[in-house]
Amino acid sequence: MPDLKGRGGAPRDFLSHPRAWLWIALALAALLAGAGLAPRVGAERQQHTVGLVMEYRDLVSLARESGVSPQRLWARLHSLGMRGLTVSEGTGKDLLNGGFPLRWTPAKDLPSSVPIPPGLPGDRGVLWGRADEAAWQVFLPYLSTKMPGLVRESGGGWLAAVFPASFPELLDSGLLPDLAGLDFARRNGIPVVFRPSPCLGVEGGRVAASLGLLMDQYPEIRSILPSGLVVPGYPDLDPLAALLEERRIPVAQAEFVKQIGVSELVERVFPLVLPLHSLVKDEIFSRRMSREQVVERMVRAAHERSVRLLLFRPYDLYNGHRLPFFLEDLESLSDSLKARGYELGWPSTLPLWGRSPLAVLGASLALAAFALALGRRFGLRGLASAGSGRWGVFLGGGTVLVALGVWALPPAGRYLGGFLGALAATEATLAALDREDHPFRGAFEGLFLVLAAGACLASFYGTPEFMLRLRGFSGVKLTLLLPPLLVLLHDLRNRIHPEGLGEILARPPLWGELLAAGLVLGAVLFMAVRSDNTALVPQWELHAREMLERLLRVRPRTKEFLVGYPCLLLAILASRRNLWPRYREILRVGASLAFASAVNSFCHLHSPFALTLLRVFNGWWAGLLLGGGLFLAWEMRFSRRKGAEAP
Repeated sequence: MPDLKGRGGAPRDFLSHPRAWLWIALALAALLAGAGLAPRVGAERQQHTVGLVMEYRDLVSLARESGVSPQRLWARLHSLGMRGLTVSEGTGKDLLNGGFPLRWTPAKDLPSSVPIPPGLPGDRGVLWGRADEAAWQVFLPYLSTKMPGLVRESGGGWLAAVFPASFPELLDSGLLPDLAGLDFARRNGIPVVFRPSPCLGVEGGRVAASLGLLMDQYPEIRSILPSGLVVPGYPDLDPLAALLEERRIPVAQAEFVKQIGVSELVERVFPLVLPLHSLVKDEIFSRRMSREQVVERMVRAAHERSVRLLLFRPYDLYNGHRLPFFLEDLESLSDSLKARGYELGWPSTLPLWGRSPLAVLGASLALAAFALALGRRFGLRGLASAGSGRWGVFLGGGTVLVALGVWALPPAGRYLGGFLGALAATEATLAALDREDHPFRGAFEGLFLVLAAGACLASFYGTPEFMLRLRGFSGVKLTLLLPPLLVLLHDLRNRIHPEGLGEILARPPLWGELLAAGLVLGAVLFMAVRSDNTALVPQWELHAREMLERLLRVRPRTKEFLVGYPCLLLAILASRRNLWPRYREILRVGASLAFASAVNSFCHLHSPFALTLLRVFNGWWAGLLLGGGLFLAWEMRFSRRKGAEAP
């Protein structure tokens, strides 16, 4: 809090202190942000259902390997939390590998008893089988709708469907839905994520029409997850989008998958989007991930990134029977999700709402307040000696200018958050460091500044487009990199460091400075490489993370409780004891990592707001607890040494 006493300890006008204007402005900004946050918080409270799904082919494979029926195995998997199946559209290669009730061959390889049109080229693809096969009742309407050039021939108890393309051309094309999987889902009432594949020569209208027929027959299809390198029907995605919107069927958007056309499809059907997370075998083996790391990746996707569909596979990490390992991992995943308050079922999509004018006003006011506060610290003309009336004018004018800029130039809104987060983290760091007499009070003041800025960020960007990552936050690097630089420049300019920038540049570097800079740079690079990368995390740390997650519901960020806040208290202690005048700047810059990381947490707009608040708070108290222990131990040692030196 700002010091409200004048000379001789006499109280003075509250508004005459520029710091008071900062606190008033941020309190008002937080109130405005809170009103703008209401739709987001309400939607997040209803988004506590996670759907665990597996591929139908994996279910059949595990059942065959273990000697049990798919029906019995599904009952066991359902009891452990599995809730849905993905069913694929078979390609020409899939038809060759079996698993479908009909045969797929080139025309030249057909038996003589199977009828074909005279003069048919030998490389044409032909689907054939007994005429009384029940699968024809689904396949023929589906194929005829999808490929108008399909030719039917029957005779001698056989039926053949001749495709309007060659056999080799259709090997990688989606041809037939896996009826065995769809029928299994229908018998057991299982929600299905259908995976259509692109097909050569089939445009968007035909893709939508054939899928519509399939959805009429199988209402168990609750979502689609396009398969292949290109979304079926691309670039004409309007018919498919119209079909999904009409039937209220969402697109399952796989994380980190660069599929051509998927972003366009998601934008067209928005907000009918369900984020999905899965791990492919190539990633598992290239990163040498263990089963524990796979489970942790799934849990983090649901808990920290609001992913609501998790595609879980029996990865071939160990020899022998896969089912026992798969059951253990599924149970571990389910228990971890339940321990964090999630229900296992079929998730719903986000409702639709827009950005509140109150959110714009709150973010504009906060940005203006932080800019003025830092301008005063850097000695900008007219700010250091400004009275209360001028500060009010500056705040009001700055707020209006920022708000008008966001309204008149929508792209400016993409960068408002980056500058707001960077300035907020810098001011929070310097405000906390100023409190050498009351370090814990300073840490509380820094926390308040971070929370106010974080609420404004979460409110301004808290719309479904950003939460589903259809629009990206453009200021992440600013929020992380700018605060340490601004703190350093502030300290050099105000001679908090013994030397100014010009003096440092004019003399040869010291070996100690080079070593310290190398250590700091190495630590930053190490944390950057480890960020969101479980492959570089040892097993003992994974177990520690899981324990912290279950104990605290969300674990604090390492940069905050192991680095930033301890550096804050140690920097204050070093300054009070006049220790290491040339090197304590490292501690001051390190302290900025706590507040920069905390502000950055609010920029992860796919994370629930309540979870972010808890993460920031956990990092704050855990970091102060650790730093406070170091602080007190150092103080006691210093006091004992001073007592021993006394005569």
